[in-house]
Amino acid sequence: MKQKLAISFLISALLGLSFMLYSIIRSTKVFDFRNEVIVICYDYNRSDMPDKKIVDAFLIYRKMPSYNDMIYSFKPLKLETYVNKTVVNELNRTYEYNLKDLK
Repeated sequence: MKQKLAISFLISALLGLSFMLYSIIRSTKVFDFRNEVIVICYDYNRSDMPDKKIVDAFLIYRKMPSYNDMIYSFKPLKLETYVNKTVVNELNRTYEYNLKDLK
């Protein structure tokens, strides 16, 4: 009886530690991803690109799920996961516009 109790406790502890480790790693990745989205939105707003289709790119960031929702989600941390593909293409157009002279 004591042996079964000890084994179940050990399994519970390992599962708890695994979840904590996952949460710490996921939290770091979510933090980096959200900062990356902020940079992309800032670059888009500050660009001198003509015919912008998005007035304020930070509205895209504000519509994303909360930090905690993203930590406890298993969705991949890609912009395409949280934002429409056409909006992602528009945000990336800033970089293509600024780099076209380098080609």
